[in-house]
Amino acid sequence: MTQVLIIVIDPEAKTIQADTIDDNLTSMQQMVGGNIERVMAPLGDEAEILWIDEEGKLKENFHFNVKGFPDIIAGKAFICREVDGPDGFVNGDTELDVAAVQGLVTWLPHLDNQALL
Repeated sequence: MTQVLIIVIDPEAKTIQADTIDDNLTSMQQMVGGNIERVMAPLGDEAEILWIDEEGKLKENFHFNVKGFPDIIAGKAFICREVDGPDGFVNGDTELDVAAVQGLVTWLPHLDNQALL
């Protein structure tokens, strides 16, 4: 099975790190802890696809904000970049930059989920 390289944003552990997951819907949903939703977030020079739990605000989650993104994100999220070829190699021009993402994420105190809806 092909694996893809991702950057995981975990507000509970307050960590941002590179990881790999299987390239399928089940693995993506397991990573965020629920039904997956894609949102466009301004991560760096261009908008990136940020994969989140579509019901994250309905669950007891920790929260974070991304600089320039107008909404609070609840729960674990990840960024997945293009993969080239059958062996799942990440393209040289799309290498993941954990440090850049760290500079754009702000950890938020534990919030009342009802206040977010």
